[in-house]
Amino acid sequence: MSVSAIVTTLSIDGVPVADTAHALEAGDPTALSGATVDWGRPTVVDQPDPSAAEFTIAQRANDEAAGFLTRLRTGRHVELTATATLFPDPTVSTMPDPGFENTFIGTTPPGRYENAIAAVTQTAAHTGARSLEVRARNARLPVVIDLVPAPFSADPVAWDAIPTTVQGGGWSIAAAVRGPARTHITLAPVYYPSPTGAGAIVGPVLAEGDVDGTWIALDGTAFPPLSGRWVGVRITIDPVGLRWLDVDPSASWDDVDGTWLDQLLCHVDDVEVLAPTGGTERTVLVYSGRITDLAARIRRDMPEAVGPAVEVHVTARDFTADLAQVSIGDDPWPVQAMAARVNRILSLAGTGVTARIDPTVAPTLVTWRDVDAQPAADLIAELASSVDAVAWSAVHQTTGPYYWIEDPDLRIPLLVLRRNPATGLVGLAVGADMPGVTRLRAGLILEEPFTPTQDVSDVATRVDVVWLEQGVDDQGKPETTERHIKLVDPGLEEHYGQRNHYRGTQLQSYADGYAVATRLLKRLDQSGWRIKDLTWDTRHTIWDPDTVAAALDLLDGTHRIGMPILLTDMPSWTPVGPHLGAYVEGGSYACEQGHWRLQTTLSRAGSTGRSLHWEDADPTWAWDDLDPDLAWDDLMAVGPDTTGGTP
Repeated sequence: MSVSAIVTTLSIDGVPVADTAHALEAGDPTALSGATVDWGRPTVVDQPDPSAAEFTIAQRANDEAAGFLTRLRTGRHVELTATATLFPDPTVSTMPDPGFENTFIGTTPPGRYENAIAAVTQTAAHTGARSLEVRARNARLPVVIDLVPAPFSADPVAWDAIPTTVQGGGWSIAAAVRGPARTHITLAPVYYPSPTGAGAIVGPVLAEGDVDGTWIALDGTAFPPLSGRWVGVRITIDPVGLRWLDVDPSASWDDVDGTWLDQLLCHVDDVEVLAPTGGTERTVLVYSGRITDLAARIRRDMPEAVGPAVEVHVTARDFTADLAQVSIGDDPWPVQAMAARVNRILSLAGTGVTARIDPTVAPTLVTWRDVDAQPAADLIAELASSVDAVAWSAVHQTTGPYYWIEDPDLRIPLLVLRRNPATGLVGLAVGADMPGVTRLRAGLILEEPFTPTQDVSDVATRVDVVWLEQGVDDQGKPETTERHIKLVDPGLEEHYGQRNHYRGTQLQSYADGYAVATRLLKRLDQSGWRIKDLTWDTRHTIWDPDTVAAALDLLDGTHRIGMPILLTDMPSWTPVGPHLGAYVEGGSYACEQGHWRLQTTLSRAGSTGRSLHWEDADPTWAWDDLDPDLAWDDLMAVGPDTTGGTP
C-alpha cells in the first residue's frame, strides 16, 4: 500500500470554497491559507470546551464583492475535511475471510440474510475446506444474501480501516455458488454509506448463471456511482427449491436424489472484493460547526494579478456552543439513569443532536432534580463529570456532529505488567505493538527543539467527591442532602505536600461516589517526565501507509479523541526513555498551504485505560515475582502483556 498527500477542503453550507491563487485572480471567493482548529481539554479532569475553527476568505474588490459579503453571514454551517488516496493491495480481498476458512463452523458471517438460514460448514467447498451453507426458509421466495466486510455497527469508526470507493474506480467482485438443479444466481455490488448498513444502494447485476448441482464461479467489475462508500456483495438465488412441475412426471421417488429440504440448500464460497489499482479514498471530518463571528476589511497589498480584495476573517463554533445558549426547563426529574437524563436534555433542546454513551457509565443513577432554565451544554457536562466521563463534541464523516460521553477507563491501556530481564521482577512497562495503538517514530515527527516536562498540574494528594443523599421534606416532597467522600494518599502527600481536587456530582449513592473518588485519586497520583504537547508538521513527513493513516486519525473528529499513541525511537538524551505512551486529549491544528501542523495535548500512559483481570495475568508468576514498589492502585489502567513490551 502506498499513499498520496492529504487534500483539505473547506465547505460552507455544503458548497466547497475555492482555495487556489487562480480562483482568487478569477474573482471567485477563495479560502486563504491558514485555517485553524482548536479542540479538546487541557487536563484529564477537565471537560472539553466547544471546538473552534478560524479561517479567512477573500474576493477581488469588484462589483460582486457586496453580494459575496451578503451571502457570507453568521449561522452558516462550516465543515473542514481531509482526504487521502490510499492504494490497498489489489490482490487482497476487502472481505476478511473470502473462503470462510478462518470462520468458526456454525457461525453466520456478518451481513443480511433474507429468507435464509446460513452458517459456515465443512460439508462442501469450492476451494479449501469450508463454505457458507445457505438454506431457504421458503422455496417460493428468493434468497438474498448481502455479505459485508465487517459486522454492522453503530460505532461510526467501526469500518474506517476498510477501503472505500472513489467514483469511477473499478472494483473486481467474485463469488462461487453451488445449488440444486434449475437454480438461478445473480451477483451484484452493494454500496454502504455507514457501518450501520442504513441507506445501502444495490448496484447493477455484474454476472448471473444457472446451477445444476455443481459449482459455478461468477465475477465482474463494478464502477461505484459515489465516492466514500464501502463495498459489499449481494448474491440472489431464485428460484431456490425444486418444484413439482420441475420433476419428470415419468420419474419415481427413487429417481430424485436427497430430500425436499436438500433442494433448498445452496453453498457460497470464495467471495472476493478487490479494490481498484488506481487507489481508494478515505475522507475524515476534521471540523463541523456554525459561523459565529465575521470581520471584513479591504486589503490593498494583494498580488498585482488580484488587486484590492475584500478579506473576511471567519470564526465558527461547534454544536456545544449552540447548546450553551439553549436553556432547559422541565418538570422535576426523578432518579434515573445518566443516559436517560442526557437523552432527555437533548430532546428538550430540540437541536437534533444525538449522544453516544459508553455502556459502563450509561446506567449510573443520578439524583432527583428540579431544573429550571439551565443551559443544556452545562447540564450534560455536569452529568459527564459526575460519572467521571468526558462529554466530547465529536464529528465523523458518516454521522456528522454528535456527543460522545466517553468513559476514559475503556481506552486501550498503554502500560502492561512485564518481567524485567535485568531485575527478574514483574513491573510496569510500556506495551509494544498493543492492538489499536498508533505507533509513530519520534524522529519523523518531533521538531527540534522539543521539551519534555515534569510538573504537578495533574497531581492531587486528596480528593473530595460530593454525592447527594435522597430524602423527603416535611411535606413529603423530594429533597437531597450533600454528602462528602474524602480520600487521602498519605505517601503521596508526604512527597508533594497537600494538593486538593474537588468534584461536585449528581450521583445519588455512596458506592458510585466512592468509585469516582477512587478513580480520581489514582488518575492524579503522580508526576513524571512526559511530552505534554506534541507538534507534527506534515510538510516534513516521509509518507508511508502507517503514517498517512495516523495523520488522518489525528485529524478525524472521532478517532483523535483519547487516541492512544506510542512514540518510538525517542532521542537518547530524553528522560522519558526510548518509548513514550500517551493519549491525545486535544489539539490546536493549523492548515498552511495544504500541509497540517498538528499540535496535540497529551496525557500520560497510566492515567486512563482498561485494567487487566486476574485471568489476564501470567499464571506462572508468584507474589514474590512482583516489584515490591507496586501497589494495588498501580494496576489500574494497566493491561495484559499479550504482545511483548519494553522495560
